Order: sequence, then C-alpha cells, then structure tokens
Amino acid sequence: MAAGAIAGGTRIERAPSSLWRDAARRFARNKLAMAGLVGVIGLVGMAIFAPQIAPYHYAKANYSAAWQFPNPAFPMGTDGMGRDFLSRIIYGARVSITVGVFAQLLAFAIGVPFGAISGLYGGKVDYFMMRVVDVAAAFPRLLFAILIMTLLGSGLSNILIAIAVTGWIEVARLTRGQILSLREKDFIMAAVCLGADGRRIVTSHLLPNCLTPLTVSLTLGIPRVIFTEAGLSFLGLGVNPPDPSWGQMVGESIAYIRFYWYLALFPAVMIGLTMLAFTLMGDGLRDALDPSATD
Repeated sequence: MAAGAIAGGTRIERAPSSLWRDAARRFARNKLAMAGLVGVIGLVGMAIFAPQIAPYHYAKANYSAAWQFPNPAFPMGTDGMGRDFLSRIIYGARVSITVGVFAQLLAFAIGVPFGAISGLYGGKVDYFMMRVVDVAAAFPRLLFAILIMTLLGSGLSNILIAIAVTGWIEVARLTRGQILSLREKDFIMAAVCLGADGRRIVTSHLLPNCLTPLTVSLTLGIPRVIFTEAGLSFLGLGVNPPDPSWGQMVGESIAYIRFYWYLALFPAVMIGLTMLAFTLMGDGLRDALDPSATD
C-alpha cells in the first residue's frame, strides 16, 4: 500500500520508497554525478551516430590537405595523409566505449560465477579457487594483456579477450567477499532449510543482494579498461589501421609532437574526459547506492 500523509484534510498518496528509487533521487541531486552521466550519454551518442556526426569518413585521405593545423575547414586539423582529425576522433569513441563496456561485461561473466562458487561452497573448493586467483593476480595486468595481444594479434575482439582475462580477478574477489558475508544470514539459512539447492540460493538470494557493489564496481572499472585499451593501442597492439583509436592516434603522433602538437593533444584530452565522465558517474552511483546514506 502506498504511503500517505494528511495535509489540510486531504490525504496525499506517495509512492512507496525503495532502494533504487531513493538511489535515483540521491544520484539526481549530485551535480558531479549528473555531469558525468551527461558526458557518458554524449560519448555513447557520438559513438553510435558517428557516421552522421563526422564531417568526413575516418579513412578518407586528402594529401593536398595534409598536416594542416586546426582551422575552420578542419577544426582539429589533419594528419600526414590529410585525414580529418575531428572525424577520426569521433569514430575513435566507438573503440573506447565498446571496449570499456563489453570488456567489463565479459570480465563480470567470468568473475561473478567464479567468486560465487568459491564463496558458497568454501572449504577446499574455496581454497583451490582462491589460489588460482592469487596466481592470476601475480601477473601485472598490462604486461599480461600485452602478452595475450602478442599471441593473439591485434584487433578489437582480441582486445576484449585480453582485458577480460586480466580484469575478472577483482570481480571474483568482490563477489566471493559478498557471498561470504551473506551466506550465514537468516534468510539464506531459511532457504536451505526449505530445500533450496545451491544454484537457486545463488541466483535468487545471494547475487541479487550483491547487485549494489557489483554495479558500482562495473561502472568504476570502465575507465580503467579504457585506459588499458589506450595503452595497448599506444604500443601498436590495438585495433588494426586504418580504424581509429585514441590511444593509437597518440602513439602515431609522438614522432611529430614538437611540430604538430594537436595530433597528440586532442585524442589525449578525449581519453581524459571519457575516464573523468565514467569516474564521476561511478562515484555518484556508489554514493547513491550507499545504504547508510540519507536524503
């Protein structure tokens, strides 16, 4: 039944409160979080509608217009092949957003079941699975991703695999910790007494109660993934040319940075703004979903 209050003899009905409704209200009041959300929506829109927004195709060469500094015809200048840099920046958003979102989802698809099984069964199963996590965590993430990309070769799909293979470890640890803290709760014990099997307990009781920290972790992990992709592309292990990537564009411009500063500046700024937008949104989401927060 909806909550209500009486004002001037008239009963005013209010929608019942819930975690997600209260979180949405707190999130909307956070100006920085809303700025981050607007930035993320803008970046996603730029990636989706790149063909409609970009003034030229990202691979269209015009050698007569090569090495032009920013001007009215080319607001971000051109590269050595005369390709419009603004168009390449716009299309480059596709790689960053795609890798940031899908690599994180793939890492969660690996880490969440792994951590849930480890935390639920405990004992020798937990010990063995956590040793696997410890061994995987011993390798530096970027170096391990470079090794995987060296073996698999460049390409967007291989980037997703390389980042997901190195990114599931923290997700597994977070999920395991949440499961361990929840499995001794009364509602879990009641489900066990009623005959619920392990799969039903995990999917219907444990994971839904882990949703808040996992959602925050997913959002805050996207900037780290974007930076990793930029680093791989900077080293020439990213997408295959002529497909544009901001990290790749920075790497290609290093040799000319003293003369054509804009070639490195604009993609570097876009990487920074993208990471900032996702970080602000993730921080706001974490604060909004904090159960101890009050309106």
